[in-house]
Amino acid sequence: MADIIITSYRNPDLDGIACSIALAQQLQSTGQSAQAVYTGTLGLEIKFINDFYKRLPIKPDSGKYPPDTQFILVDTADPGAINPAIPLDQVIRIFDHHPHTFPEKFTHALTTLEMIGSCATLIAEYFRKISYNPGGMVAACLNSAIISNTINFQNTVTTDRDKKAASWLQQFLHLPSDFIERMFIAKSRITPANLQESIIQDFAVKEIAGFRVGLAQLEVANLDQLLNQVEFQLKELLKTLKSEKNLDYILFTGIDILKGGNLFLVIDPRSEKLFSQVLNINFLQGRGSTPHILMRKQMWPLIETNLKNFK
Repeated sequence: MADIIITSYRNPDLDGIACSIALAQQLQSTGQSAQAVYTGTLGLEIKFINDFYKRLPIKPDSGKYPPDTQFILVDTADPGAINPAIPLDQVIRIFDHHPHTFPEKFTHALTTLEMIGSCATLIAEYFRKISYNPGGMVAACLNSAIISNTINFQNTVTTDRDKKAASWLQQFLHLPSDFIERMFIAKSRITPANLQESIIQDFAVKEIAGFRVGLAQLEVANLDQLLNQVEFQLKELLKTLKSEKNLDYILFTGIDILKGGNLFLVIDPRSEKLFSQVLNINFLQGRGSTPHILMRKQMWPLIETNLKNFK
């Protein structure tokens, strides 16, 4: 029986980690040899849950697999985002909820690609369909991922399916009443000392219409207060990333997980011109804002549309 590796994109968020662990546990329950792995680094939110459960059943990806290994991808369907050691023709299953996917690159994969708030919702729905009841740790990871991805259901990408999936998972949970609040607090512990690590962990680059675009995203409580403390350092980091990654445009987008809304930072006039157009906002001294939550995955299609005619 071939080994099965379940993984997500490099530097995965809680959604990718939760889905990897959940599918590995479900496959193991059927007697299959399955392992959840990740590539890159993990964020503060995942570290909080890892500490809560002492150790999550997932390990760093070695990049070395037996020739007949099969792969399942979660929270991504982008060949450029995964470990390059993974043979695309050995990917057998994909679950993803992002707008930019490349299913045609995975010739042997059964795909579930749907635009909803969280990939964890797709996994919870799959478990319900096959009558698999997850254990408390798996249910907690999936439920936390749904709440995190939807910003506690405030995010405009939230669907009724996300709410129903979270409600179904509740029956398997045995958590402190303040668990989600503690998770959000842990996620918000960004300081000058760990700012660079936090930004790089969730930094995304795409080539669109011949241009290289970089988006940095943080989701924290008391975003205004954080930016007042680290704005100079953050702008210097964005300048470094723009140079090192040979980017044409770069933007920081921050989401306040308690108040809602976004704050944006730009560091150069050309990026300011593009993102003023993309977001339909005005920047003042490099800062802009929206009263509603706009996730990075919602921004990519807007950027693509605008870059085709941008001058």
